[in-house]
Amino acid sequence: MPVWSIVLLTILVILLVVFIALIIVGNKLRKKQESQQEQIDAAKQIMSMLVIDKKKMKLKEAGLPKMVLDQTPKYLRGSKMPIVKAKIGPRVMTLMCDPKVFEQIPVKAEIKAEVSGIYITGIKSVRGGKIVVEEKKKKKGFFNLKESWVMRKYDAVFFDLDGTLSESGEGILWCVRSTIEDLKIVVPENFRLESFIGPPLADSFYRLGLDDEKGKLGVKTYKSYYDTKGKYMNKAYDGIKELLERLREKGYKLGVATSKYELFARQIIDNIGLLQYFDFVSGATANAERQKKIDVLNYGIKNLGATPENSALIGDTKFDAEGARLCGCGFVGVLYGYGTRKEMEAEGAVNFAETAGEIEKFL
Repeated sequence: MPVWSIVLLTILVILLVVFIALIIVGNKLRKKQESQQEQIDAAKQIMSMLVIDKKKMKLKEAGLPKMVLDQTPKYLRGSKMPIVKAKIGPRVMTLMCDPKVFEQIPVKAEIKAEVSGIYITGIKSVRGGKIVVEEKKKKKGFFNLKESWVMRKYDAVFFDLDGTLSESGEGILWCVRSTIEDLKIVVPENFRLESFIGPPLADSFYRLGLDDEKGKLGVKTYKSYYDTKGKYMNKAYDGIKELLERLREKGYKLGVATSKYELFARQIIDNIGLLQYFDFVSGATANAERQKKIDVLNYGIKNLGATPENSALIGDTKFDAEGARLCGCGFVGVLYGYGTRKEMEAEGAVNFAETAGEIEKFL
């Protein structure tokens, strides 16, 4: 047999052995991977968490438990991995994340995620938003862009009135002082009249210690002053008109959700030149049917044909944040109004805007 035939036959035998070996090794790795996946799936559970931050970083710098690092091959410890920092219950935890899921997770938002041990394997929902696939246009040539995952914008956006759309403190406080003087109400030393801005009017009078009859008289007297003068002492905050114009151009449904008497609310919005931007105004009723923020918010969502999951409320007080939380919609707190960041955070708020122009980035 010629030498070249022997060499060729030897090479073919070697290649065949290598091919068989690769198949065997591949099957073992596949079975091992399937076994690991079964273990992950078995330990998987749904957890609610507030995502504080996420980034790709080296495992040895991520602050993971020592046991995790010890079980990780040394050559991987210096590799950058998807890491998520989240608050689960009272604890702040550092979690590893599936690379594909990592792209879906929004920062500064509440999510429900599938978690196995300290590994996030999936995302089920985002409070106040949805996760959808946005397909990018394919480039010509051999290479195509990967799909990117983004939060869908809200279908409907609701605005609180006092302290969010309208700078109304001067008019409200004038009416409160006039009512107190007229009815000779004794105000406790530690009571702040500014606390009238935001919550339902009746609640504010009852907090002064008035009984039911005098509380109702206080509301009636206040409305009389407000109707004749107070409602004209309002002006839109800087940047609000421009913000509403942009949101309309982008196709958002816009509404107002306020604890103020609905008739007054419409008049004020009209007076400050913003009524044309809104599809619906939801305010308090003269009776007790709609008074709380959650009530006017739910009423507005229903009338705009939206859902809590696809709606967001923009507000400036803890009452707004509480209403959004109870309703199950998104919330953006504004820091130029009459409430405080601390009060809103206590009600679960995580997104804040210093100016009207910053609101849009959260929508």
